[in-house]
Amino acid sequence: MAGGKVMNFDRVEWQIIPDPATAAEALLKGEVDWVQQPQIDLLPMLRGNHDVRVVSNDKVGVMGMLALNHLLPPFDNPGVRSAVLSAVVQRDFMAAAVGDDATTYHIPIGVFTPGMAMANTAGMAALTAPRDLERSQRMLKEAGYNGERVVVMGAADSPVTFAMAQVAADLFQKLGMTVDFVSLDLGTLVQRRASHTRGTPSPRRMRG
Repeated sequence: MAGGKVMNFDRVEWQIIPDPATAAEALLKGEVDWVQQPQIDLLPMLRGNHDVRVVSNDKVGVMGMLALNHLLPPFDNPGVRSAVLSAVVQRDFMAAAVGDDATTYHIPIGVFTPGMAMANTAGMAALTAPRDLERSQRMLKEAGYNGERVVVMGAADSPVTFAMAQVAADLFQKLGMTVDFVSLDLGTLVQRRASHTRGTPSPRRMRG
């Protein structure tokens, strides 16, 4: 934040348009000059307009995370967490969140955003090795999972994280876990996630 501040515009108006389609339509009509984060399925329409330029200005991007409650069963058991990790297919989560356009996401990805100074491939085999659901199911049983209920929270007002939450719930079910999928608004989800009570894994987005 250091250094001189160059004023390139006399005025900037920040308009909040909650509906993605309305925001895209405003851009196409020239009513606004920039849409910060257009909905993925609207990109083909925007790219098809010669007056609109679709670019990625943020090279760091946004990272999706599956937050597991380590305080209570079953995710207080490292063996259960390892079984889940062995079954995660990052492409499934990205396809649900942003569709089939591979230019809108990057996999595989670890703790740090690819291309950043601290990014490396150490330990990435846990995510890049061939997936074997039956092996992961055996790992779960061998870890001592005993049918404990897993509550998966999805923020219905956050389409990207809600889509990833549904993929997570499906993955847990395929592994043989007892899943309770809870749909709620993001504000309530954050409050419940911070309560440190019953295990509530939830996908979230975090700046890389």
